[in-house]
Amino acid sequence: MKILLIGSYSDESCIPAPLKVANSLFREFANKEHHVKYFTYFDDGFKYTRIQKFFGKEKIANRIYRFGIFPLLRETISFKPDIIQIVNAEAFYLPIYSLKIILNVKIIYLAHSNVEYLLKNALHLDRYSKYRLKTIEFFNSNFSDRILVLSRRESFLYYKRLKKKGSLIVVDNGVSEHKIIKTNFKYSKPFKIILIGSFYRKEKGIDILINTLEQLGLDLELTICSYDLNSVEDYKFNKNILINLKYGLNENDVLCEIRSNDLLIVPSKYEPFSLALLEGMSTGTLFLTTSRVGFSERLPKELKRFIYDINNEKELLYKIIEIINMDLNEKVNFSNMIKDFSIKFSWNEVADKYLKIYTDILNGK
Repeated sequence: MKILLIGSYSDESCIPAPLKVANSLFREFANKEHHVKYFTYFDDGFKYTRIQKFFGKEKIANRIYRFGIFPLLRETISFKPDIIQIVNAEAFYLPIYSLKIILNVKIIYLAHSNVEYLLKNALHLDRYSKYRLKTIEFFNSNFSDRILVLSRRESFLYYKRLKKKGSLIVVDNGVSEHKIIKTNFKYSKPFKIILIGSFYRKEKGIDILINTLEQLGLDLELTICSYDLNSVEDYKFNKNILINLKYGLNENDVLCEIRSNDLLIVPSKYEPFSLALLEGMSTGTLFLTTSRVGFSERLPKELKRFIYDINNEKELLYKIIEIINMDLNEKVNFSNMIKDFSIKFSWNEVADKYLKIYTDILNGK
């Protein structure tokens, strides 16, 4: 099977979740000895020239290339992929859809979020950026052979708008193997809470969480990890909350930060999956997550006690106090349960599920 991944690419140590997913899928496909390539674009207007954007070609790594628009089309035709996997929402690859008939290729779009829902409820963008995202979403949603979504709720949102139920497939994200495991569950003041997100992303719910924690009346240490700079100038924190901001950490450093805390909280008002939650669970750290996080629908009955309603501050406060008051054995038992559950989402297993989807599509299923 010949697989072509197309979308943004970065080999930096700290990257957004969609690019981490793309890199992991590419690595696993290559390890499984499939004929796979990764094409990206000269998308940085400050770094690359207009000539590069149209005609440029650069080899980034083995089987990973950066192309201008015309070389991108030419090299795609030359490669003759069976599957084109679009890994994130970008405009540069939209001309690829014109090659569907020529190549008899199946194009699969991985939707990390529902853009229409996100624009209405979460992001604060200028008019041009909104129009651009809507255009990309229109092409990806209407001309892809399948749309991969990250939760049943996302599937419902797409189906409600597109009426394309047969084209929607729910997939998982994965977690890499590591040995960063939490072993110390003894509570010592202040209680340490960690979250992954940004104040710029209102849908991450950080402001709501902090407002809630200020009502707790306990000494807390809150660590916020982000791949970008957080703006906290407009926030005045109560004296009971000590804020630690961590920027640009690689995956291992983030896992170490999570392990060193008592509790991971994912307070998102909208998040189709939450890779950060899955990675945090793989360390065995206790967690709380809102019911709006797509990964929460996958949790077994025993772990659903760690889900709370985003609009119920009293429930969140109660659950934090409940975790603080857990005895040591109960914490250890839940930690082991959380780790065991996260193992099911290894990138090796997730990549196999993708390949099964590709095979079924090529066989007309």
